[in-house]
Amino acid sequence: MNEVVSTRDWWASPRVRTFALTGALTLAAGALTYRSAAAAGQARLLAERPGMLALVTALFYLAEQYWVSVEFRRESHSLTFAGVPLVLGALMLPVHELVLARALGSLIAFARQRPSADKVAYNSAGYAFEAALDATILHALLGLHPHLGLVTAATVLGVVAGVDQLMSGLVLLVIRWHSGSMTRGEVFDVLVYAATLCLLTTSVALAAAMLLGHSWLGALLMLFMVGFQIRGYRSHAAITRRHEALASVHDFVVNSVTSQSVEALANEGLRRLRQLLRASAVEVLLTTPGDPEGPFTRFAVDEHDAARPPGEAPRSLDWVLTKAIDHGVATLLSRAAGDPETVQWLREHGHGDAMVAPLQAAGECLGAVVVSDRLGETLTFTQDDLTLLQTLAGHFAMALRSRHVLDELQYEATHDSLTGLANRAYLAARLQDGAAQPRFALLLLDLNKFKEVNDVLGHEVGDQLLVVVAQRLSASLPEGCIAARLGGDEFAVLVTGQCGELATNAEDLAHRTRAALAVPVRFGEALLVPECSIGVAVGDQLPVGTLLRCADTAMYAAKQAQSGVAVYDVEMDRGRAERLALLADLRLALDRHPEQFVAYYQPKFHLRTRRLVGAEALVRWLHPELGTILPDRFIPLAETSGLVERLTEHMLLQALEECARWQRAGHDLSVAVNVSPRTVRDTDLPAHIDELLRDFGLPADRLILEITESSVMADPERAVPILHELVERGIVLSLDDFGTGYSSLSYLQQLPVHELKIDRSFVSRLGGADAPDARTLVSSIIALGRNLGLRVVAEGIETEGQYAELLELGCHVGQGYLMSRPLPPAALRELLEQGPTPPQPTLAITDSA
Repeated sequence: MNEVVSTRDWWASPRVRTFALTGALTLAAGALTYRSAAAAGQARLLAERPGMLALVTALFYLAEQYWVSVEFRRESHSLTFAGVPLVLGALMLPVHELVLARALGSLIAFARQRPSADKVAYNSAGYAFEAALDATILHALLGLHPHLGLVTAATVLGVVAGVDQLMSGLVLLVIRWHSGSMTRGEVFDVLVYAATLCLLTTSVALAAAMLLGHSWLGALLMLFMVGFQIRGYRSHAAITRRHEALASVHDFVVNSVTSQSVEALANEGLRRLRQLLRASAVEVLLTTPGDPEGPFTRFAVDEHDAARPPGEAPRSLDWVLTKAIDHGVATLLSRAAGDPETVQWLREHGHGDAMVAPLQAAGECLGAVVVSDRLGETLTFTQDDLTLLQTLAGHFAMALRSRHVLDELQYEATHDSLTGLANRAYLAARLQDGAAQPRFALLLLDLNKFKEVNDVLGHEVGDQLLVVVAQRLSASLPEGCIAARLGGDEFAVLVTGQCGELATNAEDLAHRTRAALAVPVRFGEALLVPECSIGVAVGDQLPVGTLLRCADTAMYAAKQAQSGVAVYDVEMDRGRAERLALLADLRLALDRHPEQFVAYYQPKFHLRTRRLVGAEALVRWLHPELGTILPDRFIPLAETSGLVERLTEHMLLQALEECARWQRAGHDLSVAVNVSPRTVRDTDLPAHIDELLRDFGLPADRLILEITESSVMADPERAVPILHELVERGIVLSLDDFGTGYSSLSYLQQLPVHELKIDRSFVSRLGGADAPDARTLVSSIIALGRNLGLRVVAEGIETEGQYAELLELGCHVGQGYLMSRPLPPAALRELLEQGPTPPQPTLAITDSA
């Protein structure tokens, strides 16, 4: 059984089959030749017509120099003008002399062309068999030297055409063995082409035979006819090549517009180059835009027009690529070249022959194109091929440059120039695409207190922070999610089913993303923690057109609730309508009923002595329909609408009036008032406060103005001199919410403040799960205040443990629900009447209002 399989495998080899066919053709040609030679006898074996024998031999040689090559991948079928000497010889020479002339002419041509031994063997056998068969049949039908009439011409044409179709069929069979199956269309085209050429050459041969029958002048005319035929063929071939070149140029131009990417354009262009130049492979090496010394990007197609995956190639220039890329010079590397450098280059790259041309457009070299290994064993690239390649490479380069420009414009139109993320337009387009997904969600991110970064540290640092946030955002998201910057400090993330994160888990993704962003980053002396608020909107529950607005609503809900993340629901839209109505009421109340805004006072205690040393004025809005409204509901509305300055003025008047009442009752307390950023930059503020203090008869140091660092650094050149004027008048300045903004020591040293207030978010963590970190942070703030000679106030004290730790760390003053909630004026006056020392910390005083 093994022997049978082995024999079948042996016979399945294309080379074995070709060798067997070659042997059969050789035996058949030999038999026909021997029959003719035996019939001629030894005396007439040769030289019956030596001149004609020499002429036919020469014509066979010339015919092999000009052929029509029909190629199938690495194999080719050459259709030559050998039909002319073949018909002449069959009519005027014995079979054995015709076979001899055919063999000699072909072998001399093969010596110049250097095909493989297998091809020489098969072609020689096939040529000999064709000549022997044609001559044998014609001699049997017409005899030697027949009269050239219509019947003779028809007989010659029929016999020669039939044998030619047989030989073409055998060649196609061999090609099928070596290169695989061919389509019926390919076979039909070859047979039709062969029949047409056979008809042409046979007609010319019959005319030549008639001319040769008259005189040597006829021979000259015959040579002229053959030369004219060859010249006509070469002109036709040249015109055909130029037409194909123009068609390729047209395709390059069209593809540069219609191709969706550089990769698509490169692969299609390389296919056209390979087909036109009949190459085994074509590759292009493109330089990196903006980095001429960077690695190449390689695109390539093989002889089957299959595109290889694009890859990166190291920038190692040999002498051929150096000529192309650095000097713009194309190079032809032929297998017949005797130049050692050329032979060495071909050997190193594994090519039989090659052409390398630069890709130049608008004075810029984009790379080089390498065309290698001319298909067909007897063929090699010529100087004409190199000229054609240079022309096509120029148009190819222009197409690639146009594609690069289009890609750059498209990228700029769909991406943010600062961060490189997608922009709002790209996100909107992808949202429409996402509508086809079964589930998707949108996350909208807004950085908390980003304005303080620009105000305090400058826009350059702000831009750097945005870049860091964009990098962290991209790195933290699952593959397939789309991150975009919408503008300013707003970012968005489109989550689809392709991301591996279902929309139902979008809230979890939002929490993970928020944690990934909130890693401290240092810029110079400033240590920033980029915290954000994230709104989540689920796509399958909402129309695509409203998704961004809904995510924005959820984001503001998260920001207002300080929850970090919020998922949209319809109640949030009702809340937005309520906020708009509340804003209208706020404006109306300040215009007509300012008495609705009253000051509540939260006592401030000296932690060590527990003495009441002052109070902070906190606004309450006594709404006629909604009741008492806390400031976290309407202060943001006042700040965004420009009403906060009027509210600040109203609170300042109430606080100074109440402080004057304390002073008259014998209670030497200070009052603290929060001032807005615009108020801090008001150049009339010092004089106005002077006037108010005189009106109420208060010492300047009884008034504490609480400011934030960002309110000053929004315009430090204007605000800092005003603060110095206030301090010179004796007014106390307190830096509020210290540690929550983007602070730096250098800016703190510029502010003439007397007091630091530790934000409640740090105090609340004392005694909790992260108490060690909170204790370290609070301790650092207290130490900083002590070193700068500042009083330190802690707000938001709610437990005995917090009180004890602050006292141990050296904090001076505190306020919070543990000691007292904010009190109406009358309730605070009752507390003052109890004496200078309040009750023990365990006995919290509640809001009586």
